[in-house]
Amino acid sequence: MTEPSAYDLLRKLTEVEIALAKVTQQLESQTSVLEEVRKELSMTREKVDAAEEKAEIAYRKAKQALGEIKQTREETLRTQNERKVDRRWFIGTVLTVVSLIMPMIITFYFQ
Repeated sequence: MTEPSAYDLLRKLTEVEIALAKVTQQLESQTSVLEEVRKELSMTREKVDAAEEKAEIAYRKAKQALGEIKQTREETLRTQNERKVDRRWFIGTVLTVVSLIMPMIITFYFQ
């Protein structure tokens, strides 16, 4: 076997340099894609954090609203019970007054 000539060596070196340039170009392309993905990931994380904060605020507001609804329901029931008691007192008072006045009215008009 004969030794390769300088021309053959230079040609092989050029092919290796071209292959290395292609690999370098692909690596740079992949690096830029990775940087874009990292930026998007960072923005996504920020959006997730903001959404989490909003969800936490919404949860607190919903919990507060639920408490207010329960309180309003209790107040409504208490008010309804008070109205029933007041109505009973009123009816009892009216019946008592009417039963006391009726004999006087009957006596006055019919005698």
